Amino acid sequence: VFSTSHVYRRLGPHRLTAQVQCDCASGVFSFRTTSVDFDVLCPVTPSTTVPSGVSGVTYNRHTLSSSPDGWGRFTGAAPVVDIAAYYDEDSDSWKPKVTSATSREEVYVGYPSHISEASVGAATKSNCAQMIADLSRASEYDLPSHWAMLAAVRAHEEGHASEWRESLDMAFSDAKATIEGLSVSHKCKKTAAEAKGQLKALGAYTSAIKDAFMSASGRYENLGSKYAMAAEWAVTRPVVRGIRAKAEDDWPAACK
Repeated sequence: VFSTSHVYRRLGPHRLTAQVQCDCASGVFSFRTTSVDFDVLCPVTPSTTVPSGVSGVTYNRHTLSSSPDGWGRFTGAAPVVDIAAYYDEDSDSWKPKVTSATSREEVYVGYPSHISEASVGAATKSNCAQMIADLSRASEYDLPSHWAMLAAVRAHEEGHASEWRESLDMAFSDAKATIEGLSVSHKCKKTAAEAKGQLKALGAYTSAIKDAFMSASGRYENLGSKYAMAAEWAVTRPVVRGIRAKAEDDWPAACK
């Protein structure tokens, strides 16, 4: 009688015959082997527990001390993704779970040295028209010539951050589904670390991350600074109204 308390998984066919003969009168037993088919079995050691995953991207903000042209700037980087491998007994394979996804953000808030801080208090008869024009720009490509507001620059760059995060979050959702749909075959004694390395070496894994960045970049560009300009105007338009109200009695013609 053979018994075992271990859990086994088949590895491959082999041949062995075990034949037991008994002389019941004498009570003598004999044992000999010929050949039969059987499966060599290997204890299943990997854990089938699915690791905890993440649902979205974590954004790491880095504040810059300057920018090439002196104006505020925002840059979003491609996501850095990590996974954990777990054994799926039903498919006898290793599958990945996305355990982290981060994206570096670089932000600079400022304006060039030839630009002055605009405000209702700083407005005069001689400068109010230019101040209003600079604060009323229609797009980010229409750069102010004399006046700007640091708060408006900050709001503008935060608007870009919102545009980027929305774009990458949408793209990452698809990439995550693609990655977690991958698998590599199981072999006896394969570890989770080995399976993870094989999964990350798959072309489909690297393509999913690259495609997510390209898709996010395209959507970000298509938004056309929609959120950034709206955030900037929310800061500048009340100031423009304040300048016009200040000038209404004394120099209305100069501040149209």
